[in-house]
Amino acid sequence: MLIFFVLYLGPGIVGTEQMFEFFKQMNIEDKNKSQNARFDDYYNWETPLFTGRVIAALAAQENTMKLTGKVHIIAELAQKYKIVDEKNNRPVSLRSLRFILPSAVPALKQYAALIPDIRIPGWILQTTMLQSPKI
Repeated sequence: MLIFFVLYLGPGIVGTEQMFEFFKQMNIEDKNKSQNARFDDYYNWETPLFTGRVIAALAAQENTMKLTGKVHIIAELAQKYKIVDEKNNRPVSLRSLRFILPSAVPALKQYAALIPDIRIPGWILQTTMLQSPKI
């Protein structure tokens, strides 16, 4: 008998070759248009290796079935399993105050380590910050 299980893994901003090229082009086009947050510093980016390490930890874990039917954020699982990226970094969850504040106010990026890693519940983000634009 085969038993299947499904869980959703939500990565943050993954630094693939295509993403690097996309943001490089975006930064060139937007350089003189505004002072909005730019992506040339690759703030809080994850690598494919980071995601792979989290998947490997999940595969090695017993009772993975308990995780099925839920959404799991890669950065939050990495924190739980104490997994780091290839340069010994551990990006924070996109739901974390440590990510949200510096993304909204780029001057805070240099102080990101001082911002608490508090996760904002998804329902709050959906009702306030992630609303669809009004057309």
